[in-house]
Amino acid sequence: MRNIITLLSVLFAHILFGQQDSAWLDINNVKAVIFNENKLFSQKNYTTGFYFPKGSNQSTIFHASIWLKAFKSNGDTCVAAHRAGTLPDNQDFFFGPITNNTQQQGFDFFRQVFPIRRSTINAHIAQWNNSNGQPLSESIINSDILKYPAKWNPFLKSKLGIDITQNMAPFVDVDLDGIYNPNKGDFPDMCGDMAVYWVMNDAHFPHTGTGGKSLGVEIHAVAYAFESSDSAIANTVFFSYNFINKSNEDLLNFQMAQFADFDIGNAADDYFGCDSAMNMFYGYQADAFDENVNSITGYGSLKASAACVFLNEEIYAARHLSAYISGIPEHQFPFDTKNVYQSMQGNWVDGTPTTIGGYGYGGNGDITKFLYSGNPSDNQQWSECSEAEAKGDPRSIGSIAPRTLPKDSSIKVDLAFVSVLDNGLLCNIDSQKQYVQTVAAYYQANNLLSCHTVKNSSGTVIIASISDVTASTFTLHPNPATTRQTITIYTQHETPLQISLLDIAGRSVKQIHNAQSISGANAITTDLSDVTSGIYFYRILAGTSVKHLRFVKQ
Repeated sequence: MRNIITLLSVLFAHILFGQQDSAWLDINNVKAVIFNENKLFSQKNYTTGFYFPKGSNQSTIFHASIWLKAFKSNGDTCVAAHRAGTLPDNQDFFFGPITNNTQQQGFDFFRQVFPIRRSTINAHIAQWNNSNGQPLSESIINSDILKYPAKWNPFLKSKLGIDITQNMAPFVDVDLDGIYNPNKGDFPDMCGDMAVYWVMNDAHFPHTGTGGKSLGVEIHAVAYAFESSDSAIANTVFFSYNFINKSNEDLLNFQMAQFADFDIGNAADDYFGCDSAMNMFYGYQADAFDENVNSITGYGSLKASAACVFLNEEIYAARHLSAYISGIPEHQFPFDTKNVYQSMQGNWVDGTPTTIGGYGYGGNGDITKFLYSGNPSDNQQWSECSEAEAKGDPRSIGSIAPRTLPKDSSIKVDLAFVSVLDNGLLCNIDSQKQYVQTVAAYYQANNLLSCHTVKNSSGTVIIASISDVTASTFTLHPNPATTRQTITIYTQHETPLQISLLDIAGRSVKQIHNAQSISGANAITTDLSDVTSGIYFYRILAGTSVKHLRFVKQ
């Protein structure tokens, strides 16, 4: 009977919500497919799902996925990784949150991804503003908002029997009751003009990709993009990953890497490079004319490139995995525990350190974690161009530094994929670097780190990066307010403190505070005399701990 009920609930979810295991992120100049289970940019038929420019049959990336590594207290090395290929024979990641019962009613609901558009949220906010505080009818609420997997969503409970008791998808809690109630005005808290949210883990089943042991990590992921007149922003897809340690112990030397198979038009004629100062690694064309190949149109005489840039972490190591150099053991594409581990440290898969010069193996040059780290346009710097290496299909990774990930805590890693197309010179990536600089500055200027609140499994706001600053306590008085209001923020250590005033749609009204906090109580008084009546939020960023405080201006 339970199986019948579960099947019926899954069928009902498909009918009611149009459940889908993938979505196209296509709000700007890129059209990219997002699958759950750590499969990005490639379609089920093993063809590209990353089109740049959108509307063309051209592509700069064939596949991308995250890799994870950690040590357990018993000495086990645990890895989870994915490469382009068919599932389930190549699978270390699985849909949904970590649970003791993968057969429970409605669990299959989390197989899907959850797309949301800014226009949909704005329409929902307008409906709520016109309702005079009366609950919205379910029939007029957009299905993407109704099915959004946020805490205590009553619609998922009533329609599918799904109780979301933990903090999952971030949302703006208009009535501050801790429950995602879209009929009372609540809405998804998102970055960008379109976003896709999903949940996955590495713990539910054996790892058939690497054969590695599970870390016990749950991942809450968001891909998002902006509709922008700035070509750098319009050519970019952003990602935010929240890695939560759901195992029963601290994870030692936890490390994350981003894998990317850069296929710049024709996949067989590309080069790899990296720039540690800019926290990026990239792929670019290796010959003057990019031919068509299979179903993909080449870029011809135009010059295309693509980069992955870490936005809130420093890059620790970057290298290509040399799938296109065959017959040499140190060049074999890694895919077991030992090889994945060595690659994430910046080493060759046999453990040999990378050395500067030649193709980086076994030379007399200085040891480095960054393969081909020179500027390709400068023949005196170390690059595949200056070394005149054989062109090929350089699958690659960039990793962040290892650190301890305590039980029930999390780390947030933000990154972006940036593509460029111009009529530049061969081996010149100046435009790529300029675009990456623009994207990194945009990320910082718009506080994209604080797009949503990072919490641990008990719901407490925590620090999402390496820091000795602990979570802060916030108070607000008076509320409602008329002309002035005081925010008191308690911090255990000095930390950067930023406060912004947002309207109910999440738009910035004005900057309130941007200075270093003191240890203890920080009282900031806000002048509200120039603010019209309505519902507002303070977005408070203390270190990397984020809090939204709702108040009413009378």
